[in-house]
Amino acid sequence: MSKKSRWEEELLFQIKAAGLPDPEREYRFDDDRRFRFDFAFPAHRFGVECHGGVWNKGRHVRGYGIRSDCEKRNLAQLQGWDVFEFTPEQIKSGEALTVIEKAIEMNNKAGAYLAHLKKRVADARRNKSV
Repeated sequence: MSKKSRWEEELLFQIKAAGLPDPEREYRFDDDRRFRFDFAFPAHRFGVECHGGVWNKGRHVRGYGIRSDCEKRNLAQLQGWDVFEFTPEQIKSGEALTVIEKAIEMNNKAGAYLAHLKKRVADARRNKSV
């Protein structure tokens, strides 16, 4: 198992232990490109990237890898996705899990607020037509 896979497995374990929704793995967010998120929460519109090899000249710290990561992140953001990126240290410390929990919580609050606004608009339209 590669270092990247080890950290993905660790983060997945933490996500499941915390009772969060199961993420989709290797999620392809664009039909025209082969870019994939390590994990995605499509209902919440965010992807997660686990970066291994940060200190040992891995892919993500070389010119081509950095350029490709920027292109991927920019494309995702243009399509309305948030992208969270984590190092092995952030996964090990629980920081990655905390960020994911907060992102889901914020998304749920925003969704509840939008539902509230839609209900008020519908009520106002209904009262206007009476």
